[in-house]
Amino acid sequence: YHHSVIGYNSRLDEIQAAILRQKLPHIDAYNESRARVAQRYCDNLKDTNVHLPQLKSAELQGDATSVFHQFTFLCDNRDAVKQALANNQIASAVYYPIPLHKQVAITAHMQSSTQCPVADATAKRCLSLPIFPELEDATVDRISGIVIEALASS
Repeated sequence: YHHSVIGYNSRLDEIQAAILRQKLPHIDAYNESRARVAQRYCDNLKDTNVHLPQLKSAELQGDATSVFHQFTFLCDNRDAVKQALANNQIASAVYYPIPLHKQVAITAHMQSSTQCPVADATAKRCLSLPIFPELEDATVDRISGIVIEALASS
């Protein structure tokens, strides 16, 4: 998670491209399924003290919607929730634990006094739950239940 230079992530080879080309006709269905999973997470977790992603936002224009590549929410006791999920063999992730303004690749181009308190707070509170098109409602409910239980006990 430590980056000293700005770079590129270009790993798409011919085999991956061929597979993705076959999957492309199904992209709308995949995106709809991810949205269904995200909606279920939001419905299940709406009465907790977590900050959930918005399913529809004023920033989105026209028919634009999130495709939920990740389902990331914010909670004050992230580590306890992450551990509870791990104890139940459920993967979760903190994809960006170090904010950009603290990465060497970026700080070289910034004023040394730059402060980003929202980014700092978010990095300490964000957690991503499993999300993929085939995720079944019962599994989403189980994951949500573990999150709710962990929140209540921490």
